[in-house]
Parts: sequence; structure tokens; C-alpha cells
Amino acid sequence: MSKHWKDAASIIICSRTSFYSHNNSCQTNKFPNPNYSAPKPLDYKILTLKRSIKSSFMPETYVFPGGKVDEADLSMKWMDLFKEIGIGDLFKTWASKNQEFGNSLFQNPAKYEIPKLLSLRITAIRETFEECGLLLCKRKNTFNKDDSNWASYLSGHEILQWQRRVQNDPSEFFNLCKHFECYPDVLALQAWRVWLTPTHRMQRFNTAFFLTTLDQRPPTIVDELEATEVRWDTSEKLLELSQSGRISVPIPQIYELTKIKNFRTINSLMEFVFNKNNESCAVWMSIHKKSDEGIVAILPGDDTYPENPDFTAVVPVERINGSFEGLRRACHRLNRMENYDGNKWEVVVNIDSGI
Repeated sequence: MSKHWKDAASIIICSRTSFYSHNNSCQTNKFPNPNYSAPKPLDYKILTLKRSIKSSFMPETYVFPGGKVDEADLSMKWMDLFKEIGIGDLFKTWASKNQEFGNSLFQNPAKYEIPKLLSLRITAIRETFEECGLLLCKRKNTFNKDDSNWASYLSGHEILQWQRRVQNDPSEFFNLCKHFECYPDVLALQAWRVWLTPTHRMQRFNTAFFLTTLDQRPPTIVDELEATEVRWDTSEKLLELSQSGRISVPIPQIYELTKIKNFRTINSLMEFVFNKNNESCAVWMSIHKKSDEGIVAILPGDDTYPENPDFTAVVPVERINGSFEGLRRACHRLNRMENYDGNKWEVVVNIDSGI
């Protein structure tokens, strides 16, 4: 299967921005309506990066940090590092979970020397550091001293000097951890969903999306190679910018931002991700069809989604007749995205998609 796509990993990084008080009122009326209930403002923002115009995949779009798996992320040296700090045994159970994660599309025993649930997290953390200088790592001497669910990060001028070194050679990420006596904070990354690039695209990635939370916004610096801008925005703001055409956001990011915005506080989001099954994530691949109004991206759970989709066959975008509204009326279960104009996608869902 590996010849059809490359494995990749990405992180949805949410940073707390304020402490919301239930006493805060959004009403300005001198005589407030007792039946009025203003939506609670979001108390966290999400990190996105603008991909370079030179990027071979989705240039100039705003995405979550991440990238493709490198051989260095699969090395047994990582297991030795985690054993040194006493948490190597925690990952033994992850090896048995490989078949459950992403419907086993990541499975390749000859390639993965360590559990893919571990190596994919290492990939996501390494790529995030390369792209924006955010190092999601913990000091070795802090293990067992901090039982917080917040992710940890390290910063400083000396650490940033390693950014270009890791960009040029991903194996330097392990050397960075040895030098600063730290380790990737893999336990803070919660499995969210797996997205596979549609079959009509020539360049394809099978990407594991993780989610993590920070109790404060960390310093970042763009690499100017893969990314040209760093943004911290609420999910609502990012969706608003996308709908207005001011920024271009790919399908997976739009869908996830739409789901995440339902969690008005970062604490409610954290509670959800820590209670869900974090070792079982089905693969999601959108199937695109061109209607009379525009493009429809069909997602799992929709009535028109195939029961057994072919992940490997190269299938062109199918032409179908009908308006968006007419196509919706023909179905009971909807889980799709509709594109009226360029990169402006709208999520249409009336089912529980699992998140």
C-alpha cells in the first residue's frame, strides 16, 4: 500500500487564551432579556501555518503543523530513550494497537521498528519544531513530577539554533533530545482522526491527526522554507476567514475546525479527548463529485458514501446532475462538504461523526 501514499502526522495545537468567567455578560441592553443566552466565547486559539508558495502539496493554504514520516522517526533509539526515563513499557501495549489505528493503513512491519502510535507522534512533534520552532518536549528530570494534561514545550535561543539542523537532517531531532536531556511529549498528543488524500489527487498522504492543549501561548518562529506565516486564531475566526475567501483552508482542516468549535472551552475539549478511545481511529477519505453547483466531497457516514471504498484505485472526479439542495434531499444521512466558489467549503452534517 505504501506506493500509493506517504505516511504523515499533524497536530491540532490549542492554546488557552483566557479564563472565562460565568459572570461575564455579553449583553449591553439596560434591561436584559432573561431568556437571552449569549454563546460562550471561545477561550482558546488554534495554531495554523501558511504553507509556502513553493510547497509541492497544497501551496499557500493554512494547515495544522506536521509533515511526512522520516526513517529517523522509526528508529529503535527512541525506545531506548524512553526506557532511560522509565516509560518504555508504556508503549508495549501500543504495538498491539497498531491494527486498530487507521484501519491498519499505516501498518508496515518491515518499516516500523517501533509502534506506529509512537513514531507518528514523534513525526508530528519533529515537523512542528521544524516548521515553527515549537518544541513539544519535556525535560527528563520532570517525569513523574507533573501530572498535568497540558502539553509541555521548551524554548530558548539555543534550542532554536537546532531548528535548521533538524530541517536539514531529521535524525538530528534525536540528537537534540539527547543534548538538552529531554524527550518528545508524546503522551500529551491524543489521537483525533486519520485523513487520507482522495484518489483523484496525484500526491497522496495518509495523515494521522493528533490534538494537544497548552495552558499558554508559546513562542514560535516560521522556518520560511515550508511555512511563511504563523496564525493563532479561534476556530470560528479561521472558518470566517475561509468562507470570506481571505485565506485558503483544506478540507480536513475545515471539517475539524467545524467540529472543534462546538467545544466552547478548552477544558471541555480536553475532557472529551481524554475520554475518547485514543488508539482507534478510522481512515477518512473524501470522495469528490462535481454537481451542477460545484464540488461535493462525500465523507464516511453519508448515505452516498461507498460501503467499501477503494483507497488505491485512481478514480477521477465523477460528474453528477442536481443542485446541492436536491442532492441533500435524496439522502437521510448527510456527512459532506460543498464547494460553491473556489476554496470556500461548507460542512453539511446531520449525523454523529464520532467527534
